[in-house]
Amino acid sequence: MNREGKVEKIVNGGFGLIRSEEGIVLLSYVVPGETVKYIIRERAKGINWGSVIEITEPYKKRIVPDCEYYGECGGCVLSHLKYEDQIKIKNDILTDDLKRIGKLESVHIESVRSPEYQYRARAKLKVLPNGKIGMIKKGTNDVIQIDSCLIVAQEINGFINRWNNMEGMPFFHQLDIFFNNTDKKLYVHLSDKPRPEDIKILDSFENTVFSWKGVEYKSESVLEIGKINYTISPDTFFQVNRFQWENMLNIIDSWMKKSGLSIDLYTGNGFFIPLLLKHSDRVIGIENSKRSVELAQRSFKEAEFLRMPVEKFDFPKADTIIIDPPRSGIPKDVIKKILKIKPETIINISCSTATLSRDLSYFVNNRYKIEKMLLIDLFPQTAHMETMTLLKLM
Repeated sequence: MNREGKVEKIVNGGFGLIRSEEGIVLLSYVVPGETVKYIIRERAKGINWGSVIEITEPYKKRIVPDCEYYGECGGCVLSHLKYEDQIKIKNDILTDDLKRIGKLESVHIESVRSPEYQYRARAKLKVLPNGKIGMIKKGTNDVIQIDSCLIVAQEINGFINRWNNMEGMPFFHQLDIFFNNTDKKLYVHLSDKPRPEDIKILDSFENTVFSWKGVEYKSESVLEIGKINYTISPDTFFQVNRFQWENMLNIIDSWMKKSGLSIDLYTGNGFFIPLLLKHSDRVIGIENSKRSVELAQRSFKEAEFLRMPVEKFDFPKADTIIIDPPRSGIPKDVIKKILKIKPETIINISCSTATLSRDLSYFVNNRYKIEKMLLIDLFPQTAHMETMTLLKLM
């Protein structure tokens, strides 16, 4: 049965929220203020999940997305909006979560904008049974063939297009691709070991290095950002937006003061380590991924790296702590340990406004002040967000 309602706001995930007699309804591809006709697809955890049938009163500045896969691929759910509107919506989501979840009022948020397209240096591609590559269809586990993507580096698009236009391509469950702008090569980590007959096909791709389990070293490379060299590999995490790398490093540089000991939690490949080394007498990086620790140690020999879950780290007295946790946020026990040693400076990098708001409330309620908060847009066209927050002990 068709219903009709007015979109109140956009919430996490890029979903438009409608309040109805049946409760909260969440819809994709809408704009606050629009009146839409919709159907309810399912109800889960007290939420009605719907699909738009017709936009009866559309937003006047709504645009037609450039992407031919819009609405089918699950990635770019904000492409029906101009970039200015995307930034405003992300700012509104962040502000709403800070107030509603963290009880944090009047937080000043600055935005650091990105080029809208071709910003991703990384791509995670899935493979269809016929060997063609693509991405996950929205709301499913199905793979749809993608011959180009507007938000990845053009060099990755060239790889995708060539792969999908060749016959008899081998099947791999997943391809992790990184474009290294320093040496202009593509590094591709395969989820499965190729058969001997597959190697000849893979070797036909110029400026492309393939690796798989057991030979991960094949796809290691050195990436230069400013004057910093990172040892990286597509099988480990690295920030995706190549246009924001220097911005993020410059922000950390401007926030750092002279420190005795600085600690980097969830350090990964050591992205922020060189800035800590610049301003600190001693630097410790904590990371549970063996592979990431190996690469970080190779890049920054002056720092100490401990391979362990952050929860098991016995915190020494430190002046500065950087935290870049997963989407689930900072474990409560870790926050308690940090509050026990009370570092003068805490820098929190977060990819979830919900867990960010929760975690910041603990610090603010324990003598920390939010000095700066940046919405650094790492993911234009999508609903994903990244924030950088500077906290100072009062």
